[in-house]
Amino acid sequence: MISWRNGLNIIDISDPSNPHLAARYYTSRSRSVFVSGDYAYIADEFNGLHVVDISNPEDPVFAGIYNTGGDVQSVFVVGRYAYLAVEYSGLHIVDVSDPADPVLVGFCPVQSYALDVFLADNFAYITCWSLGMVVMDITDPANPYQVGDYDTPGWAYNVVAASDDAGNYIYVMDYSSLLVLHQTHTGAFENKIEIPQNFSLSQNYPNPFNAATVIRYTLPEPANVVIEIYDILGRRVKTLISEQQQAGYHQVIWNSQDNSSGIYFYRIQAGDYTETRKMLLLR
Repeated sequence: MISWRNGLNIIDISDPSNPHLAARYYTSRSRSVFVSGDYAYIADEFNGLHVVDISNPEDPVFAGIYNTGGDVQSVFVVGRYAYLAVEYSGLHIVDVSDPADPVLVGFCPVQSYALDVFLADNFAYITCWSLGMVVMDITDPANPYQVGDYDTPGWAYNVVAASDDAGNYIYVMDYSSLLVLHQTHTGAFENKIEIPQNFSLSQNYPNPFNAATVIRYTLPEPANVVIEIYDILGRRVKTLISEQQQAGYHQVIWNSQDNSSGIYFYRIQAGDYTETRKMLLLR
């Protein structure tokens, strides 16, 4: 169980009539926990995702951390990926296959405070405080994108989804009610996906950053895309993308573990379109 002030509490329930505390792992402000295998994944509002080795439940041990750069509220783990609802930014997808070195692989923003996340099939369902619920396609964890939304009557807090042959049933708790929604397997949200009208390069997120950052861009038509990183002296540091890509919304992640603090520039060339933006790496 999770405690806002005390972190992870591991309760021995071998004797159901006498449950007792077996061990405790402290975090600064815990919001939720997801247990998978020998690890507990804790959403810590101040410090991000804590990965804790609980192979010995009486001695939980810190394994790794991913700093979200914002207030993480909820975590859901499937396979090698942890899906985080981060209050001021959106959905973060983190590769936790190496518990000692969690790495950001995908990101998708939302327009309101993200509070809870639940996965079913290839969709992530996220409650957004004043917006309701948004649905994201996570078929490609490196490139999640929003495919639908539902505006709840009140502020949305928690979400659970379950699948059957007819589709997904989504249970959303808002401020004053419980809503039961249905999503069919026929691609009901696909008509909400639009091809962008213009080429664009967004400001990276987070910025400043200390490990990894997401660069998002749009292509109104197929194009040969090159995205490169340069240092303050104009030297090329990294080529992130160099390939033909289809029209749509895209993103790429720069994992900067081998680079020092400072100002960097990222540049896109897609057909005749070029643009450069500045970002700040802080160690």
